[in-house]
Amino acid sequence: MPYNSTIIAKKKKLSCGHTDYNFSRGRCKSCATIQDTQKRFEKAREQEKQNTTLPKSFEPTKEEINIQNNRITTTKITERGESEIWDWFLDRRKEMTGVCKNCGEETSKNDDKYFHYSICHILEKSNFPSVATNENNFIELCHFGNSCHSNMDFKKLKVQDMNCFEEIIDKVKKMYPLLTQDEIRRLPKIFNEYLNQ
Repeated sequence: MPYNSTIIAKKKKLSCGHTDYNFSRGRCKSCATIQDTQKRFEKAREQEKQNTTLPKSFEPTKEEINIQNNRITTTKITERGESEIWDWFLDRRKEMTGVCKNCGEETSKNDDKYFHYSICHILEKSNFPSVATNENNFIELCHFGNSCHSNMDFKKLKVQDMNCFEEIIDKVKKMYPLLTQDEIRRLPKIFNEYLNQ
């Protein structure tokens, strides 16, 4: 209704049962708002029910975990693929003792889900791909207790200060002939000092 209109709107009995101005489809403003909002809400709820088919529980069953683990260990992907590294982790688990080589705390050897957290690569997989799955490229370090694995990876723990330094040097000496020239340049200085003696 224009502001300069001479037509005067009158209140009348509406289909919603109120006597008021006609706002929408024969209803007053408050009834129209409530009814339209309720219809939109019901429509949205129906669409949500149709689109949502979530399982009752997000926790995988033991059977699902075993199926997934079997898929990981039986699938062979060549050229340093994901499956090869998992096979390497499973082989290293057989060599684990359950004791951290640095601090003597318990490792995750007996934990089926987290055992690989205690298998620490001496030379990182990303910088030394030629020895990423070499049997000498690991040291058993705790992950949850004193976090020796994380501390070594993030250089918070100096390799030369570790109780297992001699074992690490022996393993690096065994892997040295397998490294490429580019990888030899990336070796930490402390290893080069001991390798050149």
